[in-house]
Amino acid sequence: MINYYALWIPSYKEEAPKIQRKKLEEVSLQDIPDGDTIRLKGEIDKDSFEIHLQYQINNSEWYHLYFTCTDRQQTDGFIFYSLEMEDDETEKDIV
Repeated sequence: MINYYALWIPSYKEEAPKIQRKKLEEVSLQDIPDGDTIRLKGEIDKDSFEIHLQYQINNSEWYHLYFTCTDRQQTDGFIFYSLEMEDDETEKDIV
């Protein structure tokens, strides 16, 4: 299954955005006390704008998401991405 996403960067209308950091330092997220802890890290390619995110829920294995930049429209500030996922990955999020 392929999912599509759009990022809106208003300043992109004036000039191409500059990637400030190639890597996202690892962060831990937890939205409710004593709930699941999600560890997240990633990187972005400065030339292609492609994004590689990795996440881990509690102490499970690390999962990978590869966002492919499909289009950049400087006139309205949007950057478009596609994300291909296996059917079993999307099903486990629904259940």
